[in-house]
Amino acid sequence: MSSVIKLRNNLILWTISAYLLLNYGFMIVRFPPLQGGGVPIGEMVLLFSLATMHFPTVLAELKKVFNPAPLLIFSLFGIFGALRGLPSHGMWAIRDATHEIESLYLLVGFAFAGRIEWMNKLFRWLPAIVIATVVIGLTYPIRSYVEPLAPHLTNALGDRIPLLQYLNTYIMSLWGVAMLVIWEKDINVFNYILLAGALISFLIFVHQSRTIYLQVAGLMLLMAWKKPSVNRKLLMALALFIVALMIISVTGIEITGRLGEKINFHFLLDHLKAVLGIKSDSESLNGAAAGVGLRVGWWINIFHGLTSSFGHFVTGLGFGIPLTDFHDASDALVREPHNSYISVAARMGLIGVISLIWMYASLISAWNRAYKRCVAIGWEEGKRILLFFFSYFVLLWIFSITEDGMEKPYNAISFYFFWGVVLRFALYLKNGDIGPDSEQPRPVEHSS
Repeated sequence: MSSVIKLRNNLILWTISAYLLLNYGFMIVRFPPLQGGGVPIGEMVLLFSLATMHFPTVLAELKKVFNPAPLLIFSLFGIFGALRGLPSHGMWAIRDATHEIESLYLLVGFAFAGRIEWMNKLFRWLPAIVIATVVIGLTYPIRSYVEPLAPHLTNALGDRIPLLQYLNTYIMSLWGVAMLVIWEKDINVFNYILLAGALISFLIFVHQSRTIYLQVAGLMLLMAWKKPSVNRKLLMALALFIVALMIISVTGIEITGRLGEKINFHFLLDHLKAVLGIKSDSESLNGAAAGVGLRVGWWINIFHGLTSSFGHFVTGLGFGIPLTDFHDASDALVREPHNSYISVAARMGLIGVISLIWMYASLISAWNRAYKRCVAIGWEEGKRILLFFFSYFVLLWIFSITEDGMEKPYNAISFYFFWGVVLRFALYLKNGDIGPDSEQPRPVEHSS
């Protein structure tokens, strides 16, 4: 392997790890480190990776398991739209196209895993990264003491931001739950179900994010579809959460989470109602419930904008313009409507929606074919690996319904990179390069 490829792959590995561990904190790292300027590290690594990639070979191999047409339409149409908006809106046009630009990390992931040893190296790293992020997430209740200890950087608005952030630690922790129940026989802990139940309880009690309920439900649907035995373990973990909630409610133990609400059955029911925008007696939960109506209002306004002309309906409203007129508590303009799919529709119209649906449907189909191949050859480890990655995809897909998930590089970069790795894994399976009779990649067992 050439030294350039080795350098590229090491840069990719460290970059993905940093985004998973530090999320927004690493997202604002730029070179050169100038206030309001500099190129984000993720984009620098993307450009370097694309420049050192042999596209004819990569695309020819990719076509064996996945049609790259929707990916290229999605990314190139988005990049073209951003460049078109650049003269009028400046760098905001590029910023608004981060999802489309970073979808090219799928090619980067596929090229990265072009040798089995690099794929195995990623598999050895990932469990450690997930565990480290879970540990970081456990410090969430004392974040006001932890964040000042971390190095601080200046973002584009001139604010000093701690490098250590907690914006996606609960998503990574839920991925940790998936890892526990998928590899339950190979993780040397005293009780994996107890750990999974404790982690789910911690996330619901402390983070108090309504999306967690949807994400847990999404994981259960995935396991019910492909691995009912794992789903039973998730149900047992949820039963432990209910037991913990009963103990807290009966004993009167006071646990206060992010919203300032004490944990009990009444809170859980009101929080679940807030998912649907139903108000309760709690002022903080009413604020969360009101957010549903606020989002729907944004989406309706976008729909009116898209249907105002045939051109807007087909090609979108463009890049560089904010999609809401709402200002948050710090008076910063909220540019995205807290739904990545509606953002794509708003900025790229029918072309963007069709290419995104086509791309995701093709990816799921490729994943499913690989999973069925593992079933056919009786390779349990392969099924576990594929379920592990798909769990992450499900978590981000659901998160992107309620937040601007894919507009955040620390989500989009890892999401598309891992899809590239999964597609390479599928190609290795198709060619018979990996399987029960070969030197298997075994992420959890070899992670030590």
